Amino acid sequence: MKTALVNLPYPVQVVREGRCQHEAAIWDTVYPPLELAILAAMLRKDFDVLLIDAIGEKLTIEQTLERLSDFKPDWLFSPVSTPTVDHDLLVLKKIKKVFPKVKIGIFGVHATYFARSLAGEPEIDVAILFDPENAVVSLVKGETPYGVAFEKNGEVKVLPPKSQVSLDKLPTPAWDLIKKENYILPIIRKPYVLMETGRGCPYQCNFCVVPYFHGKKPRMKSVSKIIRELRVIRPLVGDIFFHTDNFTFDPEYVKQFCKALIESRLNFRWVCNSRVDTINDETVKLMKEAGCWLMSFGIESGDQGILDRSKKGISIKQSEEAIRIVRKSGIMASGHFIFGLPGETEETAEKTIRLAKSLPLNFAEFYIATPFPGSKLYEDLKDTHSLTWDSIGYDKDPYQSGLDLRNFKKKGYRNFYLRPSKVFDLAKTFGVSRFPHLAVSGFRFLSATLFKK
Repeated sequence: MKTALVNLPYPVQVVREGRCQHEAAIWDTVYPPLELAILAAMLRKDFDVLLIDAIGEKLTIEQTLERLSDFKPDWLFSPVSTPTVDHDLLVLKKIKKVFPKVKIGIFGVHATYFARSLAGEPEIDVAILFDPENAVVSLVKGETPYGVAFEKNGEVKVLPPKSQVSLDKLPTPAWDLIKKENYILPIIRKPYVLMETGRGCPYQCNFCVVPYFHGKKPRMKSVSKIIRELRVIRPLVGDIFFHTDNFTFDPEYVKQFCKALIESRLNFRWVCNSRVDTINDETVKLMKEAGCWLMSFGIESGDQGILDRSKKGISIKQSEEAIRIVRKSGIMASGHFIFGLPGETEETAEKTIRLAKSLPLNFAEFYIATPFPGSKLYEDLKDTHSLTWDSIGYDKDPYQSGLDLRNFKKKGYRNFYLRPSKVFDLAKTFGVSRFPHLAVSGFRFLSATLFKK
């Protein structure tokens, strides 16, 4: 039994990893295929496995088909995302035409939300619900799978998952199957991999798919399990992105992890995402000592009313305090801002730009509110707006807010980065040797963003 795990080709570089469904942005990089690497580690103990990341390797459809022809898979599993799903189905249709006997399974947020309809597509044999690990292994082994939708005798059947996946029971991802030079962490220009410390988030942000897809109750990986994995990974890379839905959800857990990482002397450098209301001086200081050099925060808006309507659960004052704490510790800070959330006006959008400029952030990213299926934003809009999947993306306004959100996004980037003080700050921070790399990727991204129609 041969199994191919494929991140499908697409005309531009995209990310299809858990909650993340987007084009490569200012970081000018794509993610190492974490979920595919986990599945590969689970399957290769008993089966022949081929992992193809057509995005990371920049493969065309023809090159991907050629790789598959050499392998001749019995099963093929791929993540699909909302912005790319139409193209993904076309690619899978071509694969099915070349390999009519291969069974194809898809997974991800979009595959979960639309499992019934996707399972009825002729090129799809099974749509996997939520965590894909247990279902994929059962399917390949020929056992009764749970957490799947499939068509049988003209009728779509759904077998709900019996339980959520325990992260402690998952193996270390098979990172040896990827070419690490294809995944370079921006700014420091070093190879890196992703690691999860948990899945799920208890917060209710109306634009987020995590509570739907990974659950509202966080499932944390034990600290001892993380350290064991890091020991295996250390000979491969020295940099980690903790791709956790909310890394700092439990400050005590974070402190335990940091102390264990310091004691291990593995000397990783790492980055993570966070919430502004989950950190304090003590925790951040320990994170810095353990190797953290960048934290990313969802600040979202400069208007408190929009934050409240979006169920973000934070205040602007908390954002200001959190960024102060992080920068004081010597850790860099990145802020994420969204235009077009419910209640947005020209005045509130301008407040968001002013807030971004006023905070001592090293980096800022600006998005347009996107109603991804699985989010509350989508549920509120799906019956009153005509949405097409190619209109779903952080640079589009799929529900016609009446504001020129693209212009505000461009203005946000322009006002934040094209300031003499910011250019000087970046040059001072990264030095003469690294600044050119940062400047080139930043110029490329800003040019594409500012001049995109």
